[in-house]
Amino acid sequence: MDTDLRAPELVTLVLDNSLDGVLAHTVDGRLVYFNEVAAAQLGYTHDEFAALGPYGWVDDDLVGLVSSRLAVIQERGSLLFTSRGAPKDGSVVHTEVHARLVRSDGGRKDLIVSVCATSPSGCSRTSASGTSRSTTA
Repeated sequence: MDTDLRAPELVTLVLDNSLDGVLAHTVDGRLVYFNEVAAAQLGYTHDEFAALGPYGWVDDDLVGLVSSRLAVIQERGSLLFTSRGAPKDGSVVHTEVHARLVRSDGGRKDLIVSVCATSPSGCSRTSASGTSRSTTA
């Protein structure tokens, strides 16, 4: 492999420039990393997204599923599922999420790393009033 970048710099460059939203959070839902795409998909600035409370990026109606999904992730190591984000403007963004358990520091610091892509089945966004509009060109 030919690169002038050190491994940590390369990883950061790749994650920050992913076309999909990438985030890492603690098991209790506190963000520890996210790329700008993750914030932009939901209409937040970097600082606004960073200030979200536990699982603040998940649609309120689906927060109740978090514990069962975490149990599956902890049992299997990863999970692919559809979800809905909680955009700043009150609309709903349908996403496909691939979440994986990452153990660090001897298992004392478990993180969930997720790649969140807007759903390819129409890539639709539903406004707060319930009307749907396409987000594709």
